[in-house]
Amino acid sequence: MMTLPAPPPRLVFVCRAENDLYRAICRGMKHRFARFDAAGPALAAAPNGGSLLLLADGYPTARTQVPEGLASRASERGVRLFLEYPERGPGVGVGAAQTAGWRRAVVASEALPGLPKLRILGLHNFRYAPAAVERADLVAARVAGFDKALFGLPADAAPLLYADAETGTVVATTSLSRFASGRYAPTSAWEGMLLDADAARIYDGPAAAWPDRIGPAPPARATGDGSLGLLEGFNAAVEPDGAQPVRWWRRGDCNGEAAGALAMAGLALNDRELTAIGGRIGDWYVGSIMAGGDRADPSHPAFGLLGWNDVKLYWGNLDGYGVYYGDDNARAILGMCLAASALKTERWDRRILQALFANDRLTGPRGFQPDRVDQPDLVRQGWQAYKAAPTVSYSPHYQSYMWACRLWAATRTGHTPFLRVTEKAIREMMEAYPDRWAWVGSAQLERSRMLLCLAWLVRAEDTPEHRGWLRRMAGDLLAHMHPSGAILESLGAPANNLPPPGSNEAYGTAETPIIQTNDDAAADLLYACNFAFLGLHEACGATRDPYYKEAEDRLAGFLCRAQTRSKAHPALNGVWFRAFDVGGWGYWASNADAGWGAWAVESGWTQTWISAVLAMRRSRTTLWDVTAGSKIGAHLAAVKAEMGASETQERTR
Repeated sequence: MMTLPAPPPRLVFVCRAENDLYRAICRGMKHRFARFDAAGPALAAAPNGGSLLLLADGYPTARTQVPEGLASRASERGVRLFLEYPERGPGVGVGAAQTAGWRRAVVASEALPGLPKLRILGLHNFRYAPAAVERADLVAARVAGFDKALFGLPADAAPLLYADAETGTVVATTSLSRFASGRYAPTSAWEGMLLDADAARIYDGPAAAWPDRIGPAPPARATGDGSLGLLEGFNAAVEPDGAQPVRWWRRGDCNGEAAGALAMAGLALNDRELTAIGGRIGDWYVGSIMAGGDRADPSHPAFGLLGWNDVKLYWGNLDGYGVYYGDDNARAILGMCLAASALKTERWDRRILQALFANDRLTGPRGFQPDRVDQPDLVRQGWQAYKAAPTVSYSPHYQSYMWACRLWAATRTGHTPFLRVTEKAIREMMEAYPDRWAWVGSAQLERSRMLLCLAWLVRAEDTPEHRGWLRRMAGDLLAHMHPSGAILESLGAPANNLPPPGSNEAYGTAETPIIQTNDDAAADLLYACNFAFLGLHEACGATRDPYYKEAEDRLAGFLCRAQTRSKAHPALNGVWFRAFDVGGWGYWASNADAGWGAWAVESGWTQTWISAVLAMRRSRTTLWDVTAGSKIGAHLAAVKAEMGASETQERTR
């Protein structure tokens, strides 16, 4: 006997034709359901026992107009009613809609199939109508955690989804139907809640077709000519329409890194325009941020340093020009060295060498420099005070990339003090590992950063001890490699300078890891996987050990699969977000970081180094090898003289 297909559910919609939920259900059922522009005619057309969905076309600016008595009339006819972002309805209060801020959507009952109580959902930058009900299935609450609200629900949790006991009306105080346009995350959780037969007691039928808005993709084509530099990237906040705010300032490290990545990509792809864009970004950077004011004055203690960005960011009396992070300076230097080599130009060499010596002037006799130097302190104390201070910082995040720069510079210029002080500092860092390390955020953040300088120490002085340090660090890092090739995050111990939030109230107040506990299976592409990719690539080049090559290949496979694709948001097509949830296979994590959360897109750091390594893999070269022909040493004598790097200074080593 032939089994006939079940008839489609009896649904009537009040919404625009492009509504995500309407389109998904029609596509999944291969049936075009009745759709109206007003609730009155829709209720008249709704069959007894059917469902009427009044969706929020005006969200987030306008609440949904609901005719008076609609809920009771629907109940009398046995029509199940769903109201979304209503201006009136059972339990709905009067007053302006609330802005979520740091509140997240949290499951508050056991009524949603497949979604346990306290499950966190990403409903980005949402607004919700005030409501007063005794019981809700979904609430808005400021909570800490990755997938689960680790500290429970606060007393001020606000209803987002509930069913009225008297009429059976289901009310969503926000818009749930625009899940695709708003990029609600994680996809699997929202799909189960919105399109499951029992989830909201609305839709009785098989799963509808979920329209993906962002997923894996090939690289996006570069745009712009680079003559004005490039912006930092996209903020992690996702707007109700799925777009993300742009970070409008131009950071020094991002521009230096991008110059190198684009120039190298052009070389690998035989694309002269890409290479030229990299060169123009480099020229803009050298002519603006690198050339700014005090840093161009040989008599000033900031001479030669690289500023943080090109706009005034008032933190006390500081601005972006007067904040100096050694690791940001280092990555800018590395990017500019790569760009110069790809372009076969020497036009930036002297400025790069000045930056190396300027950072050396802030480095104490133990080989460490402060994690951050502010210009007022530098002016007050003079660089000589930093040079004499026994500074120590057991954080590769802040220290190790400048060590890599010095090792590179020592071999390219013959300036041996760079090598001696760096080997000394690396030795002390390895002796402090792991118990005395100042873990910043996560363990993988620190371990991945250490790989590059250890690989280049092998290049500079290939000894069994140096190879052993590299293998130990890589082994501890790769112990956290997932079968997919992702390197999973874990919290640093025993001290953690940037821990996950310790309470619901602390969520969103500081920089944090993307995980809440070590049970959260997520990879960080801003602070760990990207730098691990570069470190493993250089370790393989330095040692020719297949151990590093195999790990690098696995990580490369993951990074290619984690890259986005999006026709709906072309500006986000081909990017890597900071966080990737391996368990749910999508873009999800704790978004507690106040500056660079789970959906952050950093033009430097992430996009640049992943792209640069992919380009070097294609060209069968390494960062060390492709820059081997640098002529930067030709400026050594002149730069030493103008930077005060005299033999007297060198004797203090």
